[in-house]
Amino acid sequence: MKSRSEHREFQRSYFKRAVDFFRQPLPEDIDKRTREIVRIADIKASDKILDVGTGTGVLIQYFLEFGVPPQAITGCDLSKEMLDEAKQRYPSVTFVHSDIDEFPAAGEPFDVAFFNGCFGNMYNPVSTLQNTSKLLSSRGRIVISHPLGNNFLTGLSESEPELVLRLLPSLEDLQQWCQSEIGAELELFHDTGDFYVVILAMKRSKNEH
Repeated sequence: MKSRSEHREFQRSYFKRAVDFFRQPLPEDIDKRTREIVRIADIKASDKILDVGTGTGVLIQYFLEFGVPPQAITGCDLSKEMLDEAKQRYPSVTFVHSDIDEFPAAGEPFDVAFFNGCFGNMYNPVSTLQNTSKLLSSRGRIVISHPLGNNFLTGLSESEPELVLRLLPSLEDLQQWCQSEIGAELELFHDTGDFYVVILAMKRSKNEH
């Protein structure tokens, strides 16, 4: 298995090569499923949102549709080329070129962090969730999702094992992590094989932020 830094560089190189593919519009079915993920997350217009692995900004149109102003959205990605595309599409949104595990904690905390279509790429999922939780407000939530679920990731991990390190976490994984690793409550677990949405709610008192 690659080291963390080697994996990070592989991801950057992979998505640099793939940016033209991700410039294409989403197929209608995936578009509907992606919108449904944001609907299920029940975001509020007052929420400050962190979109991890934002890519070309696929989720951003739905954040805007559900009333979140662009100034309250931050997209984070390893790929400069993907972020350049996202910046062209959404010039009023903030974008940060960074690994989420090295994301600079500054300013107001976020209320919701999304990992859509990217969580299987994380080098150490527990560490990533722990680091992300530090960026959230006392009422913060983490949304882990994939519009095509583990059925799709199973095939992708077989063809691209260096890209997808693991499938999306099971109910048992999440329950264990929440109990002993993250300090969160499992608010929602929805996994049909071809559609996956999980919501983790932080357990933190207001005076801790």
